[in-house]
Amino acid sequence: MKHFRFLLPLLVLALILSGCAEASMESYTYTFSRDDQVKTITVNPEEKTILDGTDVYTYQAEKSGSGTSYVIDYPNGAVYHWTAGKNGGAGGWSENYDDRAFISGNILVWAIEENQPREKTGNVFIGLLLVGLGALHFFLPELPFQLKYGWRFRDAEPSDVYLTMTKIGGALVAVFGLVWCFI
Repeated sequence: MKHFRFLLPLLVLALILSGCAEASMESYTYTFSRDDQVKTITVNPEEKTILDGTDVYTYQAEKSGSGTSYVIDYPNGAVYHWTAGKNGGAGGWSENYDDRAFISGNILVWAIEENQPREKTGNVFIGLLLVGLGALHFFLPELPFQLKYGWRFRDAEPSDVYLTMTKIGGALVAVFGLVWCFI
């Protein structure tokens, strides 16, 4: 058990650093259904192209504030644009846009977004604080008892059930803190 106390900070550091990887720039496929047929397209994020087997579409994706703007150039010169925000989006297309002859713009945007990294909503500081509090409760379950009751009563001792429940609660809080660091 003593060795675990020294390994826990290293484990936490390894978990935190493992979340620092960049999004993959490799090509990937996206499958959808159209006219009762299953179609697959290939998205190449490095070249910013989409291939549907015969036609090549190019696109630009640019983050701005809380949203992302997409501009897709079609093989026939048409342009589809979409700006996605947290609660929806807005967009449009050029005059020669034809979603019956080519893949519709919203499907292409979904395909581009498929491999985009999602925004983190957690806070590493709060997560590490929770991990620390959880570890404190797990490794020193007598401390919370002494802080809450020990100063009121002479020779007060926590029960075994209290110690066990404090350890379980500490472990749960520590796990929640780790999860909070990565969401």
